[in-house]
Amino acid sequence: MNANKQKQVLDDWYEAIKNFEYERSAQLNKRVDADLLLKDEDLILYRQLLKARYLILLKDHDKAALLLDGLHPPANEHHWLHYYFYFFHGHLEYNRKNYKKALAFYAQAERTVSALNDEECGEFYYKKASALYRDLRFERSRRDAAKALALFAAHAHYKRMADCENLLGLHFEDRGELESAHNHYMKALYYIRKAKNTSSENIILYNIGVLYANHRHFAEALPYFKRVFPKWRETDNDFIAQTYYFLSKCCFQLGKTVQGKDYLDKGLAYAISHNNVDYRHHLKLLEAKFVDPASRQPVYQEAVSHFIRNHDWTFVNEYSREFISMNNGIAKEKRPCQQGADLVSVGNHLYFHATESWIAFDKQERIGLSRKESNLLKFFIAHEGEIISAAVIAAEIWKGSIQASGVRQAIHRLKKKLGPAAPLIVGRPQGGYVYTSP
Repeated sequence: MNANKQKQVLDDWYEAIKNFEYERSAQLNKRVDADLLLKDEDLILYRQLLKARYLILLKDHDKAALLLDGLHPPANEHHWLHYYFYFFHGHLEYNRKNYKKALAFYAQAERTVSALNDEECGEFYYKKASALYRDLRFERSRRDAAKALALFAAHAHYKRMADCENLLGLHFEDRGELESAHNHYMKALYYIRKAKNTSSENIILYNIGVLYANHRHFAEALPYFKRVFPKWRETDNDFIAQTYYFLSKCCFQLGKTVQGKDYLDKGLAYAISHNNVDYRHHLKLLEAKFVDPASRQPVYQEAVSHFIRNHDWTFVNEYSREFISMNNGIAKEKRPCQQGADLVSVGNHLYFHATESWIAFDKQERIGLSRKESNLLKFFIAHEGEIISAAVIAAEIWKGSIQASGVRQAIHRLKKKLGPAAPLIVGRPQGGYVYTSP
């Protein structure tokens, strides 16, 4: 087999990996190991990089990292393998949830992306958009997702067109725009069915269910979760645990207590046996809310402490508010905290050190704030109870060098860090923001 044919086999393997074709990827992995006696140095490096990419597909991240660490990029940064070297490094870090590291590798890969074909350019911008979304850089993420969608559409690559629409759906869901999010998800469903990709179709159906559940349309959400549940593969353990959670939650909310308890028990057993700590806490919280109210306080405290340690402020915020609401509020804290002039009680057990730019939840570890985040929080505290427009915030904190969308993103990032205190800063439907201490 000559070098051109050998490269074609490797390219076919990469296509199978990209498209989550597990069986075909495994078959081509065996063929590459058994039949390809490579002599060309570029193809040898390409094979090793694809081997790492295959291990990432299998979620064997430690082996993938070990393999990638032993490789070196081509000396010429315009070489086509320069792109794959950094792109696959970025993909590994993305799957490890190290989104800033992933984006740093993607920046290196982007230097040579324009020399590749349209579909690989689309692949790059889709992955970069996904990392930007996870890193809360929403405007840039939407731009890159739209760029990727256009590149894939030019070649009728329905699988990736669906992925881009799904990502755009997540964006609009985060913004609370139910109709727009639903429209993008339905487009994603249309494209993925044209691509005849069952595993990706399940993820889109699941996302539609989550969309409805998060907006308290539990009757509409439940059929989506029931539909996808039997279709998950064994390797989809995160989705299995999450689906148990939503099936249980929807049933409880709809008054189907027996079904809800059955899903809850099975979900807890699954989360424990698969060491899914996050969803063990989520399911225990459901149990405390709907089955065993007497256990609420210790269960909620343990869960919130867990999510604080993991810096998962979305769930810290959600469960803190839920616990406060269920217990008709917690005694208000005294303000300011008398531990120094610069240490202020923001509210809901959160303290802010204005000079050193950090926040902390009671006795938990300190969380650093950027200079802008610190200035933004100080500004809100100084104008407690006042409705402040995005334009005023932009002028005071950024000297006018930021758009309203940038202000919104900055406040979103700050509130992620504020955790239980995030609800104290509220965006008003009429425009503007207001901070109110408890």
